[in-house]
Amino acid sequence: MALLDERFADIDRRLAERLKNARSSTTHPGVRGDELAGALGEEIRDHLIDCASFHERCEIRDTRGALSQEVDLVLLNRFHPAFLLKNRPRIFFIEGVLAAAEVKTSLDKGETVDCLRKAQAFKRLQSKMTASDLEAHNVDNADWDRYLMRRPFFAFAYEDNRNLRTVKKNIEEWIKENNVPKEEQIDAVFVLNRSIIVNLGAGTGIGAIEIWGEKAHLLSGFAQKGTSSIFSQLILWLSLVCPSFTSLDSILLKYASFGADGYVN
Repeated sequence: MALLDERFADIDRRLAERLKNARSSTTHPGVRGDELAGALGEEIRDHLIDCASFHERCEIRDTRGALSQEVDLVLLNRFHPAFLLKNRPRIFFIEGVLAAAEVKTSLDKGETVDCLRKAQAFKRLQSKMTASDLEAHNVDNADWDRYLMRRPFFAFAYEDNRNLRTVKKNIEEWIKENNVPKEEQIDAVFVLNRSIIVNLGAGTGIGAIEIWGEKAHLLSGFAQKGTSSIFSQLILWLSLVCPSFTSLDSILLKYASFGADGYVN
């Protein structure tokens, strides 16, 4: 077992225990969902350096007025205006978002489709980047459309008893049936103690994530892997795909202008 997997194995066990405790404390699925999204958010915030805060059941907007559906978990960077974090309903600016996620107690076909719909609505949002913003970030040019102009979206399930190939098939069929463009597709699915599905895009060999198959060829599209080391892989994936900025022009100025009218000398 890799050092990171071993170190983070306690977190996988801790998350599994949170599911057990949530089920024993209430039968209401909404309460369980909020509690489990918060538990995952706490662990990510504590282990992902660029995550300044996390928030549950929020919406995100962009400068064009486009709005996401309500998503379970939003991870913010340190540049997001703090005053918008305090009161509900919370609507955040896409430029201040590191990533967003739908968190499920159990992932069946219906819940999988719900994740895909919310992923598409979120991935339609586009961040407004200035010239100086584009000079100081960590995203490879090949990934700009997926992880910089748009932001990563993943699903996290605490359990799923289905065959991994079935989950992947559900994803691929829904995307094909609904003609979802590549840039609006979900980026990854993590199932605690079981599996990971990662969207590799075109598999061109450039970008943050390259995965080679058994026959020494680059994989493309949705690739699957059975593993019990989920949280360590989630943190590593987020570290690869989340945009990190050394500086970012004021997000507020992307949504409003300083009033220049009415002044006199």
